[in-house]
Amino acid sequence: MKRTIILFIAALALGISTSNAEEYDVSVRTFDLDSQDPGPGYECIIRNKDGKTLQVVEGRTLGYPRDMLEPFGNVWQTDVDFDGYTDVLICLGFEPVSDQHFVRYDAWLYNPDDGKFYCPDTFREIINPEVDREETRILSHYIARDGKTRVYSAFYWQRDGNIQRVGESWTVEP
Repeated sequence: MKRTIILFIAALALGISTSNAEEYDVSVRTFDLDSQDPGPGYECIIRNKDGKTLQVVEGRTLGYPRDMLEPFGNVWQTDVDFDGYTDVLICLGFEPVSDQHFVRYDAWLYNPDDGKFYCPDTFREIINPEVDREETRILSHYIARDGKTRVYSAFYWQRDGNIQRVGESWTVEP
């Protein structure tokens, strides 16, 4: 139950509809990489509603221990780069930090010019991302290790397809 609530809250924070109005059929499986490159990776199959495979994409987690990967592979669909097309977000797991969890995602962005999905490395650097549709930006927030300082960041998509931090602020609770 706790996991379901956390994932529901994460979906709401990302600005993702929790209805079943998804554009793609997406399945993700994890696997161990070889001994030269230890740690889990993933393969994601993205199909259209008719079941036709559009693309198979691969990635890897952030080196989390296996027990931190419970939510890994959870998939949400939303227009994260504000271009009018549905993109695919893959949860990379929960990273425990102090009294909280950092959640990170790979964002597979749909390119209508060639019908392929691309994953900018810069998106996975965003901690607890939230989609701000009104300002067309991605927000990030977390509590610093002191337990009192809240850190907020804003990210904007660049013309080269990467995302860049453009501002950061801190508030300290008494």
